[in-house]
Amino acid sequence: MKIRNGFVSNSSSSSFTCNVCGETVSGWDLCMSEAEMTECQSGHCFCDDHMLKPSIEQLKNIILNDEYADDELKEEAKDENDVDALIEMAREIDDFRYEADSAFCPICNFLYIESDMAVKYLLKKNGITMDKLISEIKSEFKDYNEFMNFLKDKGEINED
Repeated sequence: MKIRNGFVSNSSSSSFTCNVCGETVSGWDLCMSEAEMTECQSGHCFCDDHMLKPSIEQLKNIILNDEYADDELKEEAKDENDVDALIEMAREIDDFRYEADSAFCPICNFLYIESDMAVKYLLKKNGITMDKLISEIKSEFKDYNEFMNFLKDKGEINED
């Protein structure tokens, strides 16, 4: 059992990891805007630098149909024709950082595919299970180092 002496805070630490580049930002009571990250409705977390710019039509539809957008913001969006201004309006909506429309997400739009999803796709497409794949790898390579050298030779892994 741990006993703490001195000041004990009620704060909690938070961390966010970008599903595109792997950058992790952490801190006490950190929110997504401070981390400069956004999470889409599908749960993909990404740096603001990776955020897509939907079309003006898409942005207007997103704002006009969002249950958290107030009437004033919706009216302002109707007459706006600048993509960056509409993106800033969308960011003003409550919960945008935690439930951004998939139009903003590079993963939902297949500009980036997470490795685990690519593996699942290939297994399904080729009609094999993970157990069968592991068995094939074990039978083809004598150990992990030989397997890694094979991947490096094929350009699948950097030398770093």
